[in-house]
Amino acid sequence: MQVSKIIPINVYNKTAYSIIAETNWFNNFVFYTEKTAKPIIAKRLFVMFAGINYLENLKKAGFQTFHGIIDEKYDSVVDNETRWGMALEQVDWLQRQSQRDILNRITPILEHNFNHIMNTNWQENFVIELEKDIVRIIDH
Repeated sequence: MQVSKIIPINVYNKTAYSIIAETNWFNNFVFYTEKTAKPIIAKRLFVMFAGINYLENLKKAGFQTFHGIIDEKYDSVVDNETRWGMALEQVDWLQRQSQRDILNRITPILEHNFNHIMNTNWQENFVIELEKDIVRIIDH
């Protein structure tokens, strides 16, 4: 088993939130990895350092993000350094808040995301979307 597939429970139990530095930070496509899945499975708030609209694409996949708790405007900023700077501001903001208050507010989101990732047939969804793309390409 690869270490990247293990959720670091001892670390998670000593912290409240996750910072995700996703593998792909390019703005022309989204590629989800275990870096995103781990905090969802571990039921944690996360701030994303990735390409533009990464959070928006998570929403399209049925997940909820933390808009309304943190300012997720950073997700739509084209310039990488500006986007990541804005994301870092949210990390700074979080550490100044009542952890108990934040955790109480995010519980429904965490539960939704956990249930969604664990109960969705991702392989079937992929095949359905691939078939749609193939039909779309053939029809053009």
